[in-house]
Amino acid sequence: MAEIGTVTLATHHVAGWDVDTPLPNVFTVAVGSRRFRFRCRPHRGRYCICGDEWRSFVGQNRGAVLTLYAGEGDNATLRLEVRRAEEMEQIDAVNLVANHVHRWRLRDGSGTLPDGRFVLTVTEDENQWWRFECRSEGDRHYITGTEWSRFVQPRIDARLTLYAQQDGENFHRMKVTMRRN
Repeated sequence: MAEIGTVTLATHHVAGWDVDTPLPNVFTVAVGSRRFRFRCRPHRGRYCICGDEWRSFVGQNRGAVLTLYAGEGDNATLRLEVRRAEEMEQIDAVNLVANHVHRWRLRDGSGTLPDGRFVLTVTEDENQWWRFECRSEGDRHYITGTEWSRFVQPRIDARLTLYAQQDGENFHRMKVTMRRN
């Protein structure tokens, strides 16, 4: 099955998810044994998956990683793979405080980060990307640099969880949970 797209569902996806592949106005998606009927409309040269059932689906699956696959044959049902953050392998998590603006010293719980100096490409929702400087010293890794500082500053007091790369991906996912005052 050909992959149409992958996205980490965030609040703004309630309005729709744009993909490059043309889809019928109304189509059926299989998630395991369940079936959903979503709508699709042209949107800025792409195709927006939307509608009431889509909004409900996003609300129930916020934070999940979705991969949409094309069906086979005419009028085939598309397949949607849903991976929840709990199913992804966690590297480390931290409650961001002021001193994290300079660096985050983390322990790689997944054992997947390389040794030496490297650039860590990270996304939360696949709409915004960050490239953080990272270096290792023994079993510790340090995320530093200007882009890291700019990322942390508005997120002080938030909980940040960093996940290992998924198969076929060349980036890491993260989850940022803002604390309520």
